[in-house]
Amino acid sequence: MTQRTLDFDAQPRELSRVTGRIGELIVEFIEQRLRTQPEFHAADLHKFVAAHETVAPDSPIRVMRDMKQQGQINYTLLSRRGSLYRAERNRTLVQRADGSLAVAASLGEAEET
Repeated sequence: MTQRTLDFDAQPRELSRVTGRIGELIVEFIEQRLRTQPEFHAADLHKFVAAHETVAPDSPIRVMRDMKQQGQINYTLLSRRGSLYRAERNRTLVQRADGSLAVAASLGEAEET
């Protein structure tokens, strides 16, 4: 019987590697959805990414989830059972040089608050 050593750093390294390959595609997909039809299924994302890169079935959703946690993209899970999502603008408050606040969107210009 062979003994295995657990590598607890492997998953973050693997996620980082896959994100490097498909992260830009996921951003492109979300931006397209914001301009057209914001609601999408996990299969739509996988189909878009797989048209450009060979990926495991769950990789695009795993990377998309991580990118949301990192604040790079935004979406809402509408139905876990139906794997239905809605792309949303990634909004953050920024302080201008004059001290006023603005809502900066990942797409488009800053909006007054």
